[in-house]
Amino acid sequence: MATFQPPPTYAEVVLIDETGQRKPRFNPIWLKWFVDVAAALEAAAGSGGGGLQHNALSGLQGGIATEFYHLSSAEQTSTLALVAAETAILAVANATVSLPHVYTVAGLPAAGTVGQGAAAFVTDATQTIIAGLGLVVAGGGANKVPVYSDGTNWRIG
Repeated sequence: MATFQPPPTYAEVVLIDETGQRKPRFNPIWLKWFVDVAAALEAAAGSGGGGLQHNALSGLQGGIATEFYHLSSAEQTSTLALVAAETAILAVANATVSLPHVYTVAGLPAAGTVGQGAAAFVTDATQTIIAGLGLVVAGGGANKVPVYSDGTNWRIG
């Protein structure tokens, strides 16, 4: 591959014409650098018509709709295994997550029947969650709060 100089970061990319019109123009130092880079890339592509062929990479998957660009067969297999593992983990997580049932306070099942630790949501508590946290829930209000069973009572929280 042809070599070229590193970018001329010491020079401004755009120069302003200091005559009366103050027109911007591309710095010739940078222009030469870009021309040199283009020549080096052209040389690297070979003499077969110019330009690098991005997808002409041997030993990599790619080229048709069902293939994956720039993965070796081993990398693709590893990626598919990770996706399958993640899918299995999410399936277990989604199966074990349940949303609490929504009730009015009068419609809640008996706290002793559902047992300690059961959770629900009520739509007519007299207290807000902040004001009533840990208190026994009372109905007849307009507050929507989560509740839990302590085995005897439903409490806000």
